[in-house]
Amino acid sequence: MTIETSGGTSRNTSTLIDINSFGPRRARVTIKHWQLRDLICKTALPNEILYVSDRFVKSMDIKTGKSVKCAEFPFEPRCIATSSRGSGNGDSIIATGGIQRGQFGISYRPEQQQDGYSTMNPVTAVELGGSINNSITLFNQGSASVSALVCNNDHSLRMLDISPTGHSVVDKICLPVPLNHASMSPDGNTIITCGDSPQLFVFHPEERSNSLSNRRSWTRSITLPTSSDSGFSTAFSPSGVLFAVAAQDGVASIFDSRFVSSSSTACKPLKMIESTRPRTNAGAFRCLKFTPGAEDLLLITEQSGRVHVVDARKFEDRQVLDIPNTNDLLPPRSSNHLAGGTVSNHMRHVRLNQGSWADDQAGFDNGSDDDVEEDNDGDDDEGNMIHDDYYYEHSTAAGRGSSTNRFLASIVDPHHRLSGSRPMQEKEVSGIAWSEEDGGMVVVGWNNGIGTWNVDNWGRRVFPAYNMR
Repeated sequence: MTIETSGGTSRNTSTLIDINSFGPRRARVTIKHWQLRDLICKTALPNEILYVSDRFVKSMDIKTGKSVKCAEFPFEPRCIATSSRGSGNGDSIIATGGIQRGQFGISYRPEQQQDGYSTMNPVTAVELGGSINNSITLFNQGSASVSALVCNNDHSLRMLDISPTGHSVVDKICLPVPLNHASMSPDGNTIITCGDSPQLFVFHPEERSNSLSNRRSWTRSITLPTSSDSGFSTAFSPSGVLFAVAAQDGVASIFDSRFVSSSSTACKPLKMIESTRPRTNAGAFRCLKFTPGAEDLLLITEQSGRVHVVDARKFEDRQVLDIPNTNDLLPPRSSNHLAGGTVSNHMRHVRLNQGSWADDQAGFDNGSDDDVEEDNDGDDDEGNMIHDDYYYEHSTAAGRGSSTNRFLASIVDPHHRLSGSRPMQEKEVSGIAWSEEDGGMVVVGWNNGIGTWNVDNWGRRVFPAYNMR
């Protein structure tokens, strides 16, 4: 595995993302499920990102790196979504899903608190039934309510209506496999969903609505073959013309909705995009999103270390970003931390923090991370990244005991490789989002940080708004 020391590398093309614009921020984004990696999301504010941190949902201002707690849920969320409550109302909703009996949580954020310094908001939590909620998709259907698609391991797709007075399950669709993700088309006339099978299920509303409830009933109109493994993420393009599904074998299939007919044999993907490491855990595709603006990009995350940026205009151009594995560009947390200083200072840090660093080596958050709020006005996510990012395999007590020497060797030489040992492990990607900040940027989360890359505006021929003189 190549160890990157800069802001990343690009493969296949350039002119999509400026790789030199990479900027890391400290954030504790907790990954509690090895396959569910959609744990950050964009809000209506151009510079705000929400992310999951243990039982909390936190807000980050990606310009300053400042993070604050928004809501605490009675369970550890495995998925997150956010949406405005409805047209003409500036309040927003945060929705999360849990692992037991269909845990579902909702928190309202008043408009005046959505400024990057919001306070904790009340949470309503219920159990919808079934097993783990693998994903939640929110969308607006009316002026006073928000609708939700909730995918559960019990093979069900639940449709919820959420309003300020409460929520209700308005429909439940059962499928032959556990469901992992669902998306609603921009026009509200198509639902696509994927699960533990190599198929994509497409639903359309029946011609006649339910006259008693004045709600549409949905029927499965077609089942599309995709790749050879389970699907974990779906998305529609902003126009609704394209939709896509990302699968665990490292294949993303893009379809043109105008050519989707009732015959699945006639509906072949418009394009299939392959991971850099297909059919491996590290190269599994986990999260897929179209950008909402004129950039016309498709973003896809691999499970570890890499993000694909695809030209959604013609699909011939693609850039693969590598999340840096070294701490060379990261600011220090304190005068005794790892950026600069003497070897004795580095040794002091390792001795004080070796336990939490070694326990974190598997890439999963064990709850002992030192990113803990200790004051009343925020937490220490602010503006920095934690430095214990060097991961090694410690399969025995002797191996863990030698971690100090391996860690110090990596400080002196980031490319250091001990005989018979692995290089440092790639970061576990926790999610992806798109921000309109600074003319557009890719926002990527991993197990202990959030980073951004700016779009190459000149190469992409897309520019932010400006005032005429």
